[in-house]
Amino acid sequence: MKISDAKTPPAGRRRRLFVKIQKRFLPYAAIFALAFILSWAIQKGISGPADRAMMAETPQQFNEILVPYGSKAKVKLPDQSTVWLNSGARFRYPDHFKGNLREVFLQGEGFFDVSKDNQHPFIVNSNGINIKVHGTKFNLMVNADDNIIETTLVEGAIEILGLKMIDKQSDVMMKPGEKLIIHKVNDQYQVHNILEAGLLLPEEATKPVKIKGGNLYEKANIELATAWTENKLMFSNERFSSVKTKLERWYGVTIVVKDPEILDYSFTGTFEKQTFEQAMNALSKAASCKFRIEKNNVIVSK
Repeated sequence: MKISDAKTPPAGRRRRLFVKIQKRFLPYAAIFALAFILSWAIQKGISGPADRAMMAETPQQFNEILVPYGSKAKVKLPDQSTVWLNSGARFRYPDHFKGNLREVFLQGEGFFDVSKDNQHPFIVNSNGINIKVHGTKFNLMVNADDNIIETTLVEGAIEILGLKMIDKQSDVMMKPGEKLIIHKVNDQYQVHNILEAGLLLPEEATKPVKIKGGNLYEKANIELATAWTENKLMFSNERFSSVKTKLERWYGVTIVVKDPEILDYSFTGTFEKQTFEQAMNALSKAASCKFRIEKNNVIVSK
């Protein structure tokens, strides 16, 4: 049979047939469309908001990092802020920031590079001190053993909440290049002499602004405060009592000093790629003392 011989209905008949099919299935199509619309509306009206509410009410889960002595760590926070953690640091932060605040907790030493967000202030809780960050870079060192909190501001601004200037009612607001040391005695913050602590050379410090709880200096050695982030261990006229603690954390060892007067010796220098034994050799020559290594213990004597 040729294609031309196929029996096809005239054009008018085809249109009538199509119309009949349309009319026959129209009620079913309407029912199907109505069912689809109702299903979609229910999902959007009930399930959608419920899911969103459930997501909004998801409780924060906190992560905790404990950096072993002899190691360092780098953490990227949910807001894209970055924190470098020094040996022995303990850091807690949430898996997501909730509400109006971005709040973290630090013991030990950390360097913060905080993303600016005026609508959600960044707060660092540390040994009873709360630091409000205004999009900045700063180093924070909390020595719980000595009850000292030291912070050095590199960029931006930070506010020490609850710590007042003697002649003002406002909280202490730090500017770039400033260094603040707070000394805690019997759970009370007292004025601490930064020069006696051996943390800055006299020529590096300007006249301090005394505040309730510490000293604020306008001129600080930024490199000294942040050298550890570049794997450098630096000392500037620093007493061995402080050097000892830093060496223990840096190299993961325990140093026992047999002669207490050694703790008062002062050191200036930089260690970058030296082994612990090389560092101790340099210190022993500078202080005319001797040492012996017994596994992870180091005995220092005159």
